[in-house]
Amino acid sequence: MRIEEKGGSLVFLHEGKPYIRGGDFHARQQLGERPKQLNYSRAFGGKDLKPFGLSVEPTISHFKLTPEDRLLVVGSDGLWDVFNHKAAVGIIYRAIEEGLDPSTELVRRAIQEMPMRNVRDNITAIVYEIKPPTSSSEEDQEEEEEEEETKKEEEEIEGAEQQDNLGFESKN
Repeated sequence: MRIEEKGGSLVFLHEGKPYIRGGDFHARQQLGERPKQLNYSRAFGGKDLKPFGLSVEPTISHFKLTPEDRLLVVGSDGLWDVFNHKAAVGIIYRAIEEGLDPSTELVRRAIQEMPMRNVRDNITAIVYEIKPPTSSSEEDQEEEEEEEETKKEEEEIEGAEQQDNLGFESKN
């Protein structure tokens, strides 16, 4: 593991969540210091943990969306410390049904729940609603309706031009 190879350690605290500690954690603690430990092994901050395997390089996963997928939810660790994915999705769908912004509602509800779950962290959430794919017959019908509308508009413009020309002769 990257962290242990660099002299750091991993401990499981607060309901079994992994925390990275620097190799000097216990020595610094004995000196009366409060050395950092971080819940994640990837972060922009935590400069004193960088020598012990903390990295800014993200883990990137690729996946294909299916026709059944309806939401993409990106949330900071603070959000997921409060809600699991099923609870988050329930809040999102209720917000959509009530005409509320799902991202705002998810963050608002998480902030309300934080004290009851003994969580202190920042919370960020981005919710993207994926519209269901339309069938080709629906697309064809929409296209035909647009063509008809355009044709009517052109006919109206032509008719107006003809009325403008009635009764007027050009004098040369």
